[in-house]
Amino acid sequence: MPLTSDPRADHPDSGNLSPSPERRVYRLLPKPNIVRTNAAAMEALLRDIVLCDGSTDPFEVASSRPALKYINTFGTQVVMRMLRSAHRFQGFKIEFDHHMLKPHVLFLFGTLVNEFDLANTSPLTGIKALDVGCGALSDYASSSLEKTTDLLTQFYLDHPPVLAELLQLLGAQTFGVDSRSNDPDTYAYTPIYRHITLPFNEIQAWLQKLHQPMDLITCFNLFDRPHFSYHYSSPIELTRFFKGLRAGLSDQGLLFTSAPLLPSSPQNRAMNQRIFKNAGFRMVYEGYYIILEPRPSQTA
Repeated sequence: MPLTSDPRADHPDSGNLSPSPERRVYRLLPKPNIVRTNAAAMEALLRDIVLCDGSTDPFEVASSRPALKYINTFGTQVVMRMLRSAHRFQGFKIEFDHHMLKPHVLFLFGTLVNEFDLANTSPLTGIKALDVGCGALSDYASSSLEKTTDLLTQFYLDHPPVLAELLQLLGAQTFGVDSRSNDPDTYAYTPIYRHITLPFNEIQAWLQKLHQPMDLITCFNLFDRPHFSYHYSSPIELTRFFKGLRAGLSDQGLLFTSAPLLPSSPQNRAMNQRIFKNAGFRMVYEGYYIILEPRPSQTA
């Protein structure tokens, strides 16, 4: 699939949302039964990719789904541009031929996007999205960088906002919220999603001021981050966090998340389910990743 040299071409920055007090009552995302089926298929595919031995190429496994293959190719170009914009990565050879996006990125887009090609480059048009804990283009884990010489690994240790940027590029009007700011002196790449720098305990108040419900909220790989767990370390506090997200989600929207408590025991899995229920959600899909929708009886 030929792509432009700059994958952001023809995708204007539409991150600013028009304030509107009305909650969305129609569905832009696939119906829950379709989401459930797609999510199960994606987890099975990702499991095959992770378990690939030396005789099987993970890239070829992903290529069994054309839309996912093209999104991975498109996203790899974005990763390349982000990485190459940092001085410390310039002048080195970095292998991208069979680069795979992170599993949570592939899971999200593989679940929601059935078509992505030259005729349909903006499959998420009209969707308002929020990526909580999106990361930032700035130094994050400088001490960890000394432990690896792999430059691509070093890039990912900075927790770059790849998911938020791809959401915007695929047509969604996207906010990314993180406790870190993008640093143009470290990375010269200019994201087109709208980056909001906030402490995680201020997200609910920010959503209330926005007066615009989101169709899609994601919070992957967030709950073990020190800046998050400092504010939300108990099930009661986690319930309060998810209630804040519920209040900012459209009645027909979806929340994609990692498990707040590591599901290593039946007790933790039961507690996760209780957190979601008390926060006003019901389960659409439960696997390694979790997909939630608002409970009909909950008024936000």
